[in-house]
Amino acid sequence: MSPEKRAHPRFPTRLRVAFEQGGARVDAVTRDLSLGGMFVESAVSPPFGCELELTVALPLLTELARLRCVVRWVTPVGFGVSFKSLRAVETWAVNRLAVRSP
Repeated sequence: MSPEKRAHPRFPTRLRVAFEQGGARVDAVTRDLSLGGMFVESAVSPPFGCELELTVALPLLTELARLRCVVRWVTPVGFGVSFKSLRAVETWAVNRLAVRSP
């Protein structure tokens, strides 16, 4: 997706992510993140339009964040998602990461 279409600018960050695909857990890593979504680098990608829950280790949070997402695009190296909604604490943690990002 071109940057002009994004409501929230993405910033580069590497975070551990996990999701389920076909009943199996898949471990992956983020490439970038924003208040609106993220790109997940993974050899396994859910299909376009799929709703899924990503478990993400957001710095500053003591528990893993469970984020409801929709797959918006898929590439050979991963997939982009938009968040369905973020809780206040998750919004705060993403904003803090954005401030610290180069």
